[in-house]
Amino acid sequence: MGPGGSDIYTTSFDVAAVSRLSRRPDGALPLESCLSDDGNFGCASTPGAVLEGAAGLALDPEGKDLYVASLSSGSLTQLRRRKDGSLRFAGCVAGLGANGCKKLPVDSLLGASGVAVSSDGKLVVVASQAGTVTSFKRNAKSGKVKFKSCFGDDGKGGCDAPKADSIDQATSVVLKGNDVYVASQGSDSLTRMALGDRGKLEWVSCVAPKVRKCGKVPAGALDGAYAVALRGKNLYVGASQSGALSMFKLPRK
Repeated sequence: MGPGGSDIYTTSFDVAAVSRLSRRPDGALPLESCLSDDGNFGCASTPGAVLEGAAGLALDPEGKDLYVASLSSGSLTQLRRRKDGSLRFAGCVAGLGANGCKKLPVDSLLGASGVAVSSDGKLVVVASQAGTVTSFKRNAKSGKVKFKSCFGDDGKGGCDAPKADSIDQATSVVLKGNDVYVASQGSDSLTRMALGDRGKLEWVSCVAPKVRKCGKVPAGALDGAYAVALRGKNLYVGASQSGALSMFKLPRK
């Protein structure tokens, strides 16, 4: 949702598009504009196949940039938001420089599905279903991102291996201050990481019913953990296999 709640942005996984809807006083949501690979469906065009499997969206705190995690493209795309709420392509990053994007030093965005921006707008974190979590430093003026660090199950993608195998099929991520919370469908887990002063990810802990070195939770609580949301001092995790919605208290500082 854009600043003021007047604009709603949504991804279209199968048609490689991002759409902008305007929110009317009666709650109606008419389509205003869209961006898609190759300009399909009358949308404005991106320069390449950067929105295939578009899955996750995150807006920076000032409402200048919308970031898109695309599963099939294996990329993180920056869309600059105009004053009227419309979007234009501003760049992308991808492992091995796929689809004309800026090349990363690691191949950590395969299956990119979740993305979050820190409250100060300085960091961006992406969760990927290949089993990786990647942090980027963000330039507040240009919105461009620069790779800082990553964790990957068993060292996937050239990333550091975590202390527990709890980010298999990482699907969703939220940030709270310097804390990073990741829901992972393959390992049925909720993982906590921290962001250092320079944006480097640090391992903290995890909970899962069957993963070694993680705290234990009831088997159904995180079976197919797919989505995580933050509300006040609580985290909510939706589990696709068990149909459960679980609540976790945030740790005290």
